[in-house]
Amino acid sequence: MHRCLLKFLLCSAVTVAAPLTAQVAFEMPEQIATFVEINCLDCHGGDVTKGKFDLTVTPKSRVDQLWRWSRMRDRLHSFEMPPVEDSEVTVEEREQFVAWVDGLLEREVRLLPSDPGEVTVRRLSRGHWRNTVQDLFGVAVDTAGFPADDLGYGFDSVGDALTFSTLHLEKYLAASREVAEAVFHGEDPANPKRRLFNMDAIRVASKRGIPISGGVARLNTNGTIEQSFALARTGRYQFRVAASATQAGAEPAKMLLELDGRRLDVLDVANQQPRDFIHEAEVRGGRHKLSLSFINDFYDPKNPDPKRRDRNLKIGGLEIIGPIDVRVVPEQQQWLRASLSGRTEAARLDRLIRPLLTKVWRRSITSEECNRLRQAGIRRLKSGESLLDVQRFVLTAALTSPNFLFRIERRAQSDTAESLGADELAARLSYFLWASAPDDRLRAAARGGKLLQPDNLAIQVDRLLQDKRANRLATDFAAQWFELRSLADRTPDPDRFGRFDDELRRAFRRESELLFLAVQREGRDVRALLDCDFTHVNKRLAEFYGLPHSGNEDVFLRTRLTGDAVLRGGLLGHASVHAITSNPTRTSPVKRGKWLLENLLGQAPPPPP
Repeated sequence: MHRCLLKFLLCSAVTVAAPLTAQVAFEMPEQIATFVEINCLDCHGGDVTKGKFDLTVTPKSRVDQLWRWSRMRDRLHSFEMPPVEDSEVTVEEREQFVAWVDGLLEREVRLLPSDPGEVTVRRLSRGHWRNTVQDLFGVAVDTAGFPADDLGYGFDSVGDALTFSTLHLEKYLAASREVAEAVFHGEDPANPKRRLFNMDAIRVASKRGIPISGGVARLNTNGTIEQSFALARTGRYQFRVAASATQAGAEPAKMLLELDGRRLDVLDVANQQPRDFIHEAEVRGGRHKLSLSFINDFYDPKNPDPKRRDRNLKIGGLEIIGPIDVRVVPEQQQWLRASLSGRTEAARLDRLIRPLLTKVWRRSITSEECNRLRQAGIRRLKSGESLLDVQRFVLTAALTSPNFLFRIERRAQSDTAESLGADELAARLSYFLWASAPDDRLRAAARGGKLLQPDNLAIQVDRLLQDKRANRLATDFAAQWFELRSLADRTPDPDRFGRFDDELRRAFRRESELLFLAVQREGRDVRALLDCDFTHVNKRLAEFYGLPHSGNEDVFLRTRLTGDAVLRGGLLGHASVHAITSNPTRTSPVKRGKWLLENLLGQAPPPPP
């Protein structure tokens, strides 16, 4: 009777659609029932329920029943239960039990009703936003100023953990405008942008005062004036300075031009009437500071010629012109050329909106969505705004739309589960493998419905994994899985570990990323993440480990490990894991064990008592 009750409790389950009285029994061999009765019920049945795991409670559903068997299978397979020291269960008995449960799960799980649960709307993380803009437009945006993303289970892409605030929207809007200005730049090398700076507003950087009046800075002694400015992009620029000088001594007045403390040129100013001095240079985009200095003051009060007694420099104007080079259009923006070929401004706007929204919103676009944005653009054109400003408005609107900022998947109109659409599947695929938006080929496969076919889906997965963007699986996914990002917060005691610096910190992380890529790209057994006979080192890391390195000092080379160095093979031998699981002055077995349990074994330890 006892055994019959046990078999009923273990093997019965209520179907999802059936009334509570309808029971479905799994067929269980006699030896499995005997095994459970002898080895499990004493601790997990009746009055004794260790771990709140009671085998005498009737499961509420087939899912609960299969989950129970799965949990028992994992505990036996890991030799956690029954405890080895208190049990006479043989390895063969464990293997027999595990094999039976595996067969049960393989047979029954596929028969369960599909219930994916609620679909969470996912906001693009900082990394996903940056990668998407880079891949769509070839524009690099620094997202360090964005609010930090909340983590869920150690990842910043878990929809339930990603919050949204007005600060997010403000940052997205500012960054989207920056992208729009970079894409629709309006540059014309024949008529470059000119920035004229008034001397009356320029900053005096020297200790001695320099009188400035009437738009002229009079440097009567050695001194410096400086001007800060910002450039939209890296390119070639002209620095034009209007200057004159009063002469004394054997040489003309000398004017030093410096950019961010770096010497550009020293100009001889021999003229007494203002004239333009031009220096041309390649300058990176961003904020800069230009300094103009008088460096060879001369004073001879006894000179018989009163006009040759004092050498002074006068600066009457500063102009920055450029960029004067032809802007290189990124490959990602080549498709935009079609939108610039319409005869009228309205036609150009029409040719821009639909392909833009299709790419940015990662799906097919309705006519209503296109018309709404088109009408907003037309109204701006009629109000007198230039086409360039309207194009920037359209792109900014597309990038700040919820359709871009969130990965929105349709919701079923009934209680039944519904399969993913092709566009949604393409987005899931690309954001997992690339941490970015689908490319044209993936969208084409989705648009034609081929992506929903298993064979074509496999082809696309293989293609995406071979693309260089799949390296983000290491720099994004694996870096979060192994907690490599926390290396940035680890600072060992400098008295004990004086050789540790940012260069070594970056090498630690890259070594672990390259191991992940080797396993992924070379089809290696996943266990190579823990045990392999090679690693990747640059010259600095090789010296740190005491390993050979014969290439360029910045190049990571695969190095075969022999002898005692073989212990470096696999994540557990990497300095990255050692660093993130240690205290500043010493190692920490507790932190290292917790990292191992959570990240590799999937069995997080309970909270501390």
